[in-house]
Amino acid sequence: MKRIILCGGSGYIGTKLTEILLEKTDYNLTIIDRLDFKLDSNFKNEFYNSNRIEFYQKDIRDLDFMSKHIHEGDYVVNLAALVGEPLCKIKPEEAVEVNFEAAKNLADLCKEKKY
Repeated sequence: MKRIILCGGSGYIGTKLTEILLEKTDYNLTIIDRLDFKLDSNFKNEFYNSNRIEFYQKDIRDLDFMSKHIHEGDYVVNLAALVGEPLCKIKPEEAVEVNFEAAKNLADLCKEKKY
């Protein structure tokens, strides 16, 4: 069974994408998110209890973890980011680490695994 890995999959776009993917596909989903913001409990109860979803509260900057959870044939969607100018001004170093460096490292990891 093919799998989609949604990095940052508990955010605004990720939760909408999760709903669509569960409704319109038969893919299994692995959601990786730090949960910096509270996940809606109704959404969590309805979707994260699905037997098609595996959830990890992790940071995509943890390349050892990411490497162990990305397998040949997986589709990887990176939505993980610090979003908005106010937050990025408060946390400029972390914004660069997550929004640029981790995204690049994740792409490189997928390339290394020949996806």
